[in-house]
Amino acid sequence: MASCKAIQRSNRIFLNFDSIIDARKFRAYGPGTHSFKETEMLRTAAAAKDLALGLSPWIPRHRSYGLDSVTTEELGRAIGGADPQATLLAHEVEIDSRGTTDRARLRLTWNEHGQAAGLPPSAFAKGTSSQLAPRGIVSAFGCHTYETRFFDQIQPTVDDLKLSERKFMAQDREVPDVVRRLTKTYVRNQPALVKVWEAMPMTLCHGDTHLGNTFSNPDGTAGIYDWQVFHKMNGLRDVAYFLMHSVPTGLRRNDEKQLLERYLARLADEGAGSEAPTLAEAFDTYRLLTIDGWIIIVFTLAAGGMQPDDRMEVTAVRAINTLVDLDVEHALQAAL
Repeated sequence: MASCKAIQRSNRIFLNFDSIIDARKFRAYGPGTHSFKETEMLRTAAAAKDLALGLSPWIPRHRSYGLDSVTTEELGRAIGGADPQATLLAHEVEIDSRGTTDRARLRLTWNEHGQAAGLPPSAFAKGTSSQLAPRGIVSAFGCHTYETRFFDQIQPTVDDLKLSERKFMAQDREVPDVVRRLTKTYVRNQPALVKVWEAMPMTLCHGDTHLGNTFSNPDGTAGIYDWQVFHKMNGLRDVAYFLMHSVPTGLRRNDEKQLLERYLARLADEGAGSEAPTLAEAFDTYRLLTIDGWIIIVFTLAAGGMQPDDRMEVTAVRAINTLVDLDVEHALQAAL
């Protein structure tokens, strides 16, 4: 766990209240009705309130607000409501992992009508984290509202998007000096880098495109869940994030340009046409945007307790290898 511990020791700097306020800047507080100062005060008050609620031991009780709070009747209505004769007789919560949220597989027992209708024997569910640190961070950054907004406002227009499925593995390594330097460069130049990001062509980004946030279907297609941190950004940011976090180093080294070519071809086919970047342009952007995926890892490790250490070790090592292989330090310096 050497690389994880080194990052945790040196990067507590990312956890500060100003960064929380900034991250909530696109939340709506009555646009057009408040001055800039009033809006900033509302953001601060909302962040403080949500942080306090997230850390309060008596508020987010797991059996009142977590996965254990969902009743069989509620699940039956949500999943089998279209068939009035289908009844969910029982359900069982099997916790799969705990991180920013608790994630579980639900085992569902239907009556004969539900079984005959082909209603699912299992389902995936997310709930309020039963761990203190993730609960506080998700509350402070307002992530608990983002996913609701996504499904209310955006999901209906993108629900036909599909992914292909892959499986991956891991390796180990220390944190090199070059990675420490580029991390410090990022911290010192955050405002300038925000301007670089904002000057790029923008689209809807998921924001957390690691393998654990994907699901596969029996027909071979796949999709993405966990829309708590969606935002507007260059689309290659999600590509860089996925390749850095979820693809083992050997596979990424061999296939990253082919995967970028495939992404650009689909981008052109789906409407970008001649506006799609060339492979050379996309590769330069991809190199630069890996720094954003790396900072997420640093933040997660600095917070502590948000993800299991062994999982973060694998992810950190893949990311470190990506930063070194792509010479991201020079790409970052060139962008500044």
